[in-house]
Amino acid sequence: MNHKLVKLTVAAALVSSVMGAANVMAEEIKIGVVLPLSGPLSGYGQPSQKGVELVNSMEPTLKNGDTVKLNHYR
Repeated sequence: MNHKLVKLTVAAALVSSVMGAANVMAEEIKIGVVLPLSGPLSGYGQPSQKGVELVNSMEPTLKNGDTVKLNHYR
């Protein structure tokens, strides 16, 4: 009887998590990256920013159809 209760509880948790995930999906995902764009560490920050922008331009949408938007903070 104990195994049956555990299986039922795990099944209920799995179903509720799948149902909840369907409601949480976003249409646009915003990503912000903090990088050193000036000063002595700008040699690392500027190429990293260009790399992030390059990857986003190659794959701006995810497999589930959500789009990724990069936020630039200066």
